[in-house]
Amino acid sequence: MKLPSLLVAMLIYGLSSAGQAPQYINPLQLDAIAFNNREPGRGHRSVADPQVIFHKGKYYMAATGGGDAKGLFWVSDDMVNWSYHEPVISDGTNFIAPHVIAVGDYIYLTGNHTGLYRSKNIMGPYEKYGDFIRPGGEVLKCFDPALFMDTDGKVYVYYSGGAERGIYGAELDKNDIRKLVNEPAHFFAYNPAHAWENQGSFNEYTHVSWIEGPYMTKHNDTYYLQYSAPGTDMKTYAVGVYRSKYPLGPFTYDETSPVLKNKGGLINGTGHHSIINGPDGSLWCFYTMLVNNWHFFERRIAMDHVTFDKEGHMVIIGPTETPQMAPGFNKDLKKNQTGSIPLSVDKLKTNVSSHTPGRGPEYAIDNYLRTWWQADSTDAKPWLEIDLRAHIGIDPVRFAKQSFNVDGFRIIFAEGGYRGKRGITSSLGYQYKIDVSDDGKQYRNVVDKSANKTDRAIEFDRIAATQAKFVKLTILNKPPNTDVSILEFTVFGQALIPPPKL
Repeated sequence: MKLPSLLVAMLIYGLSSAGQAPQYINPLQLDAIAFNNREPGRGHRSVADPQVIFHKGKYYMAATGGGDAKGLFWVSDDMVNWSYHEPVISDGTNFIAPHVIAVGDYIYLTGNHTGLYRSKNIMGPYEKYGDFIRPGGEVLKCFDPALFMDTDGKVYVYYSGGAERGIYGAELDKNDIRKLVNEPAHFFAYNPAHAWENQGSFNEYTHVSWIEGPYMTKHNDTYYLQYSAPGTDMKTYAVGVYRSKYPLGPFTYDETSPVLKNKGGLINGTGHHSIINGPDGSLWCFYTMLVNNWHFFERRIAMDHVTFDKEGHMVIIGPTETPQMAPGFNKDLKKNQTGSIPLSVDKLKTNVSSHTPGRGPEYAIDNYLRTWWQADSTDAKPWLEIDLRAHIGIDPVRFAKQSFNVDGFRIIFAEGGYRGKRGITSSLGYQYKIDVSDDGKQYRNVVDKSANKTDRAIEFDRIAATQAKFVKLTILNKPPNTDVSILEFTVFGQALIPPPKL
């Protein structure tokens, strides 16, 4: 008997302590990996180029970690809750743009110019298997390699030529996937007529691009060769698609490209991704997003639903910026929105216990990831208080009558100020509490993370909907050698419709 998808998801996830259905929000909450102060901001938090596979009942995310961090693996049962587990790599290689695939009895791991590693256990130990070899015996160095196994068991590698050169690929010997069956084919190059491929914050450089991040998805009888441009350090970074009836082409550009791009909100720089089947068989895209705070390569991970329209075009439902139903919980994409909206953005009356020059409270609520509120280093327990009613406007008296149902909070910490030792992770996460009030005087606690020991750059806390006009965040403790800096504190919920005048 086939269970309804809603029931299946409830069995997988259960319900939260507040009796709520499971949700997620972008950027995703990922455990922090090793600190590295070689390049500030990159080692502890920066993570990019996600590739997710499902193996023996669990999801494994491989990604580019900052600096010396390997970025292998975050592990999850449900695609929402992830914990970091570093595998054994025999020679200590650091994989940039890692890709992992199961072929036969082995798990194969590759990355930028690394060749192939393999293990019979996904957590290692991984031994160097060898380089990719052309038919003539020459070594092939691959940038952003992506491996794809077709339904007939044949295996392919796709990779970037770098800069404007575009995407290449070849079939591999399925009995020895180091060996190319044929010389690499060149599928397409940078095309300035595709305006979104041009570099610049407004795609204004009509002769410069960086084509990278290939990924292959087969849907029905069509092969979708995806790629990213114009560069991961650009807010305009996006995902395009070429289509073919064959894994090695010829490929035709899909005019609906880009299928994932920023929409002018918080989430931007959306590219270098992978697509994976979720718990109920629906497709999900994991992708890089740009923070660009302390370092121009500072990035995080996001995910969103994937579908196909009636004409066979790939559609990525994103980037989403509000709480979403968890993968597998609601297959009807039209109902995947939770209805919660940001309530805290640009509120006029936002107070803090302290701030450093030029890092005032307004930067914690501006829905922008290049500004941040930073507390004074002498402030033992920094706090931030928001009057949800006080929006910038000409009629504050009428605004003051508004009330809200609050149901969630997202904190995005900025941590380029880390001053610790390289290669050290913290056993202490941010410890904090969140209180709400109807009058700004009497507060009640709704989130208590005073004992939190999980070190994350992003926190997402959900509560049972509660009526409130004021919200107060208090930081009780923090990872050592960091400043209390918050890129964004977002309060989610719904506005209550005031009663009509009698």
